[in-house]
Amino acid sequence: MYFALALIPWMLMYALSAFTMNHRQFFQKIYGGIMVRNVLDKEMEYTAAFPENAAPMDMAEQILEDINMTGAYWSNWLPDKKGIFINRDDPVKPRKLTYTFEENLLVIEKEILRPTVYAERLHHRRGFQQKHFFDDAWGFSVDIVILAIILWGVSGFLMWWKLKNTRKTGIIVSLSGAGLFLILIILL
Repeated sequence: MYFALALIPWMLMYALSAFTMNHRQFFQKIYGGIMVRNVLDKEMEYTAAFPENAAPMDMAEQILEDINMTGAYWSNWLPDKKGIFINRDDPVKPRKLTYTFEENLLVIEKEILRPTVYAERLHHRRGFQQKHFFDDAWGFSVDIVILAIILWGVSGFLMWWKLKNTRKTGIIVSLSGAGLFLILIILL
């Protein structure tokens, strides 16, 4: 019971974020058709010497270190490899950076924080790929939630099985749930 109480924030986050993803069109209407909205934070001249054949992730790491914005990120090429874009995945201050090689221009945009987008970002966040402690801590906490859900399922099954007068109803409900799950999997 106490374990379940401690995990309420994670369960609420996953429930609310799944709800926003399931009803995306409704929330898009609220936000005028655009879920993620970025506004210019600053533009700056930036010149860097990258190693030959450097990957976007390596270039992004160097840029983020140079401008004191280290943390979780992902990066890729701009069209025609004329530069890179970087999504700095900060839970409170997410940033989109665009660096173009020819212009030596670094454009930093900040995301307008919206609760639905924030909840989705937490839902999709995964740990153990980044170099930062709190990203790993998030991944570890999600592993704990997964184990808790499995334990809740197993303990619920055991409690149901011990109560003989609920077995018939439990079997009907279990088979109905499994059947609905299979039908949806097949039809999707």
